[in-house]
Amino acid sequence: MINNQDIIIEILNLEDENVNLSRDHSIEEYNFDSLAMVILITHISDEFNVECDPDSIKVNTIGELDDFISSFK
Repeated sequence: MINNQDIIIEILNLEDENVNLSRDHSIEEYNFDSLAMVILITHISDEFNVECDPDSIKVNTIGELDDFISSFK
């Protein structure tokens, strides 16, 4: 189960696509790039009032990204 699916879809700019995210999918499959990183950091800053160092973000899968976002809740 992906707890932050709507946020992840927004971060990966997949709003206009019919996607079926899975926790074990690589974020590289969805073109997680520097823009996605900026959107992720901005989301964390806006939603949780926490500054996040991009070098500290080590995620490789949708599940790891989901867990990373959840860690701020």
